[in-house]
Amino acid sequence: MLLDHLFKPPLQHPPPAQEPEPGSSSTTNLPWCKCNVCIVMPLEIENKCCGQRRCVTSFARFTKLCVDRDVLQLCIRNRADICNDRDDNSTRAFRKAAYRQYILDPYGYLGKGNRKVCPYCVVKTVRRHYPSQTGVYMGFRPN
Repeated sequence: MLLDHLFKPPLQHPPPAQEPEPGSSSTTNLPWCKCNVCIVMPLEIENKCCGQRRCVTSFARFTKLCVDRDVLQLCIRNRADICNDRDDNSTRAFRKAAYRQYILDPYGYLGKGNRKVCPYCVVKTVRRHYPSQTGVYMGFRPN
């Protein structure tokens, strides 16, 4: 059902460890990280990198599509209109819109129930711009 995700309780993730500086020994030892921004996440599936030597979050296109408040506000309004939901201006809504934007750019519309994991570097940047007031984040849920 389309609204099932609204009734599932969020996963309780432990707060991420103190994030090391890019290029430090804590990031360069991760075989799956090429951008030197990533750290180990609580769930194995979330240990994903953008795969670029120059992190995808450093590009203007990422900032425009996934961080710009006006673009995300428009995405939230558009989705609310399509799904017949009310407008939500919470930081949670902005984070979700940013993740959708990031996935939409390379993959296009995936369809109901099809999900992709956002790389940690993207998650980190989005959370920095749109932090949770409680410090608790949902994390990736396969379905």
